[in-house]
Amino acid sequence: MRVPLIELDLRLPIEQFNFDRVLFLDIDGVLHPDGPGDYEDFSCVDAFCDVLRSVDPGGKLPIIVSSAWRHTQRLEEIKSNFPLDVGQQIVGVTPDWLESTIASVASDSFPDGAQGSPHKRQDEIVAWVSRNAPRGQWLALDDRAGGFADQCPHLFLVPGTGKDDGGQGITPSVAIDLRKRLDAFLRI
Repeated sequence: MRVPLIELDLRLPIEQFNFDRVLFLDIDGVLHPDGPGDYEDFSCVDAFCDVLRSVDPGGKLPIIVSSAWRHTQRLEEIKSNFPLDVGQQIVGVTPDWLESTIASVASDSFPDGAQGSPHKRQDEIVAWVSRNAPRGQWLALDDRAGGFADQCPHLFLVPGTGKDDGGQGITPSVAIDLRKRLDAFLRI
């Protein structure tokens, strides 16, 4: 039995996108700092958009929201925080971890009777990719390494502000590294 997964916003002109490459986007810690202090939600969205436009000027890279925001906000609400051109590249969200686990992994495959993979974010992304872009390459932009396998080659990790804090958001130095990584990702 296939579990229904939230996949693509079919109201969009999906044919304009190249699903050979897909970017998965976290929000907290990436598009604004995630840790102690005062900050405004989406305070780093302009830096993200500048980087994206510089490496993908045609806007062909599809973006899938992998953030927990997908549980509390509709896709249109999330997209409203972006300039129109980049917002149009946001075409879907990953499935919930429980749905992706039921759909793709047998519960007895975990050691010591564990009730799921320790790499929930990666599992959600892999479930989306296997169902929607099985031959595609993916890159996740996230601030929490714990949701991914150790040394995951598909992860661009936004550094944190401290040991237990989330990411600092896309600062100017992070933007330089992100531009290099996305450029290389799009050229594979």
